[in-house]
Amino acid sequence: MEYHAVEGTRRPNSPVDPGPGPSRPAETQSPATNRPPRDPKGNYFGPYLQFITTNPANKVWYGSALVFHRKECPAPKLSFDRDLFDTQSDEAKPDTLMEDVFGFVAVRHQLSFKMSDGTGDDKITWTLEGQDEKEAGSFVIPHWDQAWRGGFFSCGGFDGYVPEGVVKEFGFDSVWRHMNSVHEQTPFHLMVYGGDQIYIDNIFEDIPFLKRWIEMPFEGVKWKHEFSEETAKYCASYYFFSYFETWERKECKKALRTCPALMTWDDHDIFDGAGSYPDELRTSPVMSGLFETAYTFRLLFQHHTNRKLCNTKHKLWGVKAQNHIAQLGPRVALFMPDGRTERSEAYVHDPRSMDMAFERLNGDGIADTTQQLLVAFAVPFSFIRVPAAEAMFEFLKNRAPWVRRLPGIKGTNSIFGLPEFYDDLLDEWTHDKHIKERNSVLVRFQKLAAARSIRVTFLSGDVHCAGFARFRSDKAMRKAKELVPATDPNLMYQAIASAIVNASPSPNACIGYHYVKNDWKPVPHTEESMVEMFERRPEGGKHVRHRKFMPNRNWLYFETVGSTSVSATHGATNYVVSDDDANGEKKDGHHHHHHHLFKRQKDLSMLDFARNHYSFDRGTGYPSTLGPTSLPDGTGCEGRPNHEHHHGLFCHHKRSKAVQKVMSAGDGDADGGEKVGAAPEAPLRDSAGIRLRIWLESRKKESEGRQFSSYEMVVPELMVGDRARK
Repeated sequence: MEYHAVEGTRRPNSPVDPGPGPSRPAETQSPATNRPPRDPKGNYFGPYLQFITTNPANKVWYGSALVFHRKECPAPKLSFDRDLFDTQSDEAKPDTLMEDVFGFVAVRHQLSFKMSDGTGDDKITWTLEGQDEKEAGSFVIPHWDQAWRGGFFSCGGFDGYVPEGVVKEFGFDSVWRHMNSVHEQTPFHLMVYGGDQIYIDNIFEDIPFLKRWIEMPFEGVKWKHEFSEETAKYCASYYFFSYFETWERKECKKALRTCPALMTWDDHDIFDGAGSYPDELRTSPVMSGLFETAYTFRLLFQHHTNRKLCNTKHKLWGVKAQNHIAQLGPRVALFMPDGRTERSEAYVHDPRSMDMAFERLNGDGIADTTQQLLVAFAVPFSFIRVPAAEAMFEFLKNRAPWVRRLPGIKGTNSIFGLPEFYDDLLDEWTHDKHIKERNSVLVRFQKLAAARSIRVTFLSGDVHCAGFARFRSDKAMRKAKELVPATDPNLMYQAIASAIVNASPSPNACIGYHYVKNDWKPVPHTEESMVEMFERRPEGGKHVRHRKFMPNRNWLYFETVGSTSVSATHGATNYVVSDDDANGEKKDGHHHHHHHLFKRQKDLSMLDFARNHYSFDRGTGYPSTLGPTSLPDGTGCEGRPNHEHHHGLFCHHKRSKAVQKVMSAGDGDADGGEKVGAAPEAPLRDSAGIRLRIWLESRKKESEGRQFSSYEMVVPELMVGDRARK
């Protein structure tokens, strides 16, 4: 692998910096990682699995497997217990991505399997056989009509500033362990990694030149200093082995070898705040050099490709970014935007890349049968707005460097000499510098939804807390057009799942989020708000006043519901019914019913409610969001919800009669409920919603481990135009 210096001004008296020192265990990272990261033990590594797409034309599942072996060892053989669909074409040939990267050879194997008709899963067993070594494992792919199941998560490490005591208290693998345990019970078809897969923060301490660089004067020298070939090699080694150590961590390795992944990157995969700095610093030789190095290894580890093949054979696309659209069977598509490569103070995405995205989304980039579009933005598409704080940090950023070194201000600066929260706020789509771009993209999604009758849902991470947001048509539009969720193309939910590892904000910080602007009209005829998702705390099911954000580590489970496929939902599931169940038997008054496998009719009941009622409208009642909990040891999902509503005089949860009528088989009275029109009926085969279930880790450690509670909702399909007329 070749390294090239990034041009810049080098002072004549610039000292020659030594290489990084010896590795030592990383105190604020996983016990499996070191500072600086080091060469792992072993000769063969992988396969790390990636999902690419499914092809409706021939019902074939496409993916890839990344395998490393030491250069001096013979290449291992990767085999499967069933035949690949394509073995003869040039597209099917393995690609040697790097022939010598720090003594390793990186090879991408193309995977293609014919998907069976009907419902169910096929288990694929792989074997990796090298010199005197042999390993085996498996993953599942769904049948063509099967409901897709998956996980979404982000922020897989600790920030450099997280105290060692916090790391020791919460540990590194608790949430990973829970997610993997749910995956073991009913294997996921896909895991979506939402950014910050690695945390590279310590590179500025561990590489002597970078440590000296951050102490250089802010203007002049720092901006112009070269990124030498020698420094490039040190940094390349740091990024490469950071990925290697992370991918080989026990909990990550298990996921990557048993469930195909799709990934998008975020700033910590590059360095903290990458892209959200003034242009003079962002485009400086050193920052540019770090970005180019991070970009190379992001392509290798996160996308199984390289600079030569990414936009040709491997079909990523963008002006500079590497975006991807995947088809998940006939009903669901997933858009993975690259939110860092083109980022600057001016915009998040190059407008031309967004044009390319919507050309594909409006064209043949997704199947005509698609009903649900998931969009994985690394940074929340909807979040709180703090214009006063943005203005204050913008003011400080524009002052002379000596102003930011004044007592009381200096301590709030980042390692780059700028206000610590300047880049954090500028990262957000809702920042004043990005909100016009965000709103323009929102309108394009609204037009896409209406034109193709596709429900759009956003998945995001980055902000280290759990939350849900909602866009919908405003009250006047809903009344004028008699809209219900199933007919409202502007209805879009967002789930924030962050972090699977990193420390959460303090509870008081999350309470503070409730008192800043998060309820407004961003574009004509559209409401935007964070919603009251969290009825009870994960810690013992205690009542909570502030329900929009939760300061708990978390991950998100998603699955298709209501289609012809039989859902493989885990554990207990919530829906609102009358006190008489479907068999006419009298129930005890609460509405949490528990089934290890969720019956299709109950799935449809939840979907029926979602079609007809806007969730989180407290005045009209809505289903409880409380889902199942883990076992006492913090694994699995068979536990009962952490609270059971009795709906008595002092119960905080409202259940309207209208909700009961819609969700039950009886003829309940609708008095006191929202009067809504019936959603268009569609054949069962043409009807699919998405369940979003977020799992929160308790901040309280029990004797057997940290326990988990879930909160869930169902996003209905959109039935307008031709689909409604069917």
